[in-house]
Amino acid sequence: MFGENSSTDGYDELGISLDYDSKDGVIVLVFYEPAKVVFKGIDLFKLSASEAYKLMALLDKDIAIDGDGLTSFKFGIGFYEPNYEEEPFLPVEAIIIFIEGYYD
Repeated sequence: MFGENSSTDGYDELGISLDYDSKDGVIVLVFYEPAKVVFKGIDLFKLSASEAYKLMALLDKDIAIDGDGLTSFKFGIGFYEPNYEEEPFLPVEAIIIFIEGYYD
């Protein structure tokens, strides 16, 4: 839906990239180190992938899980860990915050 007419700005020194729609509205934020992301008072980059799953499972019974991590459509947040299924104890590599309809 958004990919064909979107653009991206990246700020590696801050650990953030932003994707925009064709009207220059922000549709997704992707955070990676050295960014700090706090949700419900918890620094999300201090969590392992399995701890992120436990947190989100408490808050959202309909989280989506795949080989790269998990996504909560209720909160518009996803956790990326490329080896999630094999090594869930590894730290989260990236966190995505997205608008409703981003994955449609």
